[in-house]
Amino acid sequence: MRNFIVVILLLFLLLGHNLLANFNKNINEGNKYYKKHKYEESLELYRKAQMQKPDSAIVNFNIGNSLYKQQLYEESIKEYEKSYNFTKDKNFKSNILHNIGNAYYKMNNYDQAKDYYKRSLIENPNNNAARYNLQQILLNPILQQEKKQDKKHKDDKQQQKNDDKKQEEKKGSQEQKKYMSEQDVHRLIEMLNQKDKKDVIKKQKPKLPEVEKDW
Repeated sequence: MRNFIVVILLLFLLLGHNLLANFNKNINEGNKYYKKHKYEESLELYRKAQMQKPDSAIVNFNIGNSLYKQQLYEESIKEYEKSYNFTKDKNFKSNILHNIGNAYYKMNNYDQAKDYYKRSLIENPNNNAARYNLQQILLNPILQQEKKQDKKHKDDKQQQKNDDKKQEEKKGSQEQKKYMSEQDVHRLIEMLNQKDKKDVIKKQKPKLPEVEKDW
């Protein structure tokens, strides 16, 4: 019995060793493809590693990077958030938040990008990349102008909606004026009936007395 238990333990250790070996292999192979800019291939291998170890912060971070490189920014943010939740390392958290900020920046969502760069610096004040990108948003006049133009566009769009609504209401009011009320219809019918009666009277020839013949 004791020998049987030992065998089972050895099998579990061997299985765990093989899983770890496959996990590391997928990560390493994925990294090689990533460095060659073959992001789809790297993503496929990272996904395999994720199935073997779903709570790995590194794996989810790498998946986020591969998705980001493929311009799948919303999907990359989801993977970065998983990675953030699976680590307690402040420097790593800072890098994750910085990358989330980059994804929002790429989607032209500068407010969200700014917030994540700030959070990145809170985790690690020495994150120079996050500091630089935050400065670009805060100091770049082009981005500020774009923000103003975007707000103006939204305001103009809302104003156009309001104008269209007023126009529709005015048009509806005018349409209603085209049609008579039920009382007006009755009055018109009565007037027409009275007119018809007068016309009939006018059209009738007067009856003249018969003229006696002159013999």
